[in-house]
Amino acid sequence: MRCSEQPPALPAERSYDITTPLSAQRPPSVAVAELGSFGIIAFMAVPASIKKFLGTWKRDDQTVEYTVSVQNDHIVVTGIDTSDGEELRIQDITFDGSELRFTTVCISTVFSLRHIFRSVHGDEIEHQFTLTENWIRKREDTK
Repeated sequence: MRCSEQPPALPAERSYDITTPLSAQRPPSVAVAELGSFGIIAFMAVPASIKKFLGTWKRDDQTVEYTVSVQNDHIVVTGIDTSDGEELRIQDITFDGSELRFTTVCISTVFSLRHIFRSVHGDEIEHQFTLTENWIRKREDTK
């Protein structure tokens, strides 16, 4: 996977977004800090179950690495293409206690992906990502 990525829509169930006021999204019994996005990183409030996702995640056959951390009581996701050092823009972070979801945008190519991290065990996660592309209908020859 190089830095060529593009996203589909993610379902909003069980997650929080940064476009709708938090008070309109959450049940009254759920206390979650506002979400935000700053430059190349994005953050959200920290549930205890995030611990299994903390660290830097990679595959030996890929050049992109993602780091999940907690800073100032917020979940922070960063991404970098290790082949050229390009930092990915991370946005739309959501975490429901079992799945960490986020979107990446590669600035140089303007491609983006929607990602889902699921804990498998210990030092292993399942990484699902979805690429969405726009296609153009082929015109038929009028000969």
